[in-house]
Amino acid sequence: MRKRMLGRLLLTSLVITGLAGTINDNTLTNKERKFSMGLMKDTRDAAIDATRF
Repeated sequence: MRKRMLGRLLLTSLVITGLAGTINDNTLTNKERKFSMGLMKDTRDAAIDATRF
């Protein structure tokens, strides 16, 4: 019963403060995002190739 009450209280506080469901996409520009995705894909492919027999 306490866990349910605490969970509802936390969820309510997130909704009231506006933190639930906010999307903040101003951390990276589109150019930076594309570059980082390409780098992660290249790194993944290199790791897969290095572990193949």
